[in-house]
Amino acid sequence: MKNNIILTILITSTLSLSAQPATLQQEINDQVWKPFLESFNSYDAETFMAVHHPEAIRVIEDADQVLDFHAYGENSRAGFRRGKESGVKRELTLRFTRRIAGEANAFEIGIYRSRIIRPDGTTNDYFGIFHVVLKKRDGRWQIWVDSDTSEGASEEAYLAAEAME
Repeated sequence: MKNNIILTILITSTLSLSAQPATLQQEINDQVWKPFLESFNSYDAETFMAVHHPEAIRVIEDADQVLDFHAYGENSRAGFRRGKESGVKRELTLRFTRRIAGEANAFEIGIYRSRIIRPDGTTNDYFGIFHVVLKKRDGRWQIWVDSDTSEGASEEAYLAAEAME
């Protein structure tokens, strides 16, 4: 009898743990950042834009520009097409300095490294600081505001920030 109670408690505990939802950061990583990075690095503009809400705005601080979703999509598609045609490869990676998430809204700050790999094998690294507002609607996280700047970004700051996983 005692063994049956212990076994029942263990099974119930195990089932409860496995049934718990992923953490909010894991959800955001899976629904936003992983497809964002994969699509950016592979020049897949349609998947890239799909992680953004149709009312999203893009702020390019260094150029003093604010783009709506339509203009951001056109800009991204043109840039992705040029990059793909040039044979340049890119490896965007993200690290975070602040991640604040509630059940339906999140705000994240981080530093990215964009590594450009030219056809001759030469590389350059560029760093930027990003601020992103995300919202979860109908069970899905999307980017609503995406802002970045190169001001204050460095390799040292990138390495000091926390990796995504």
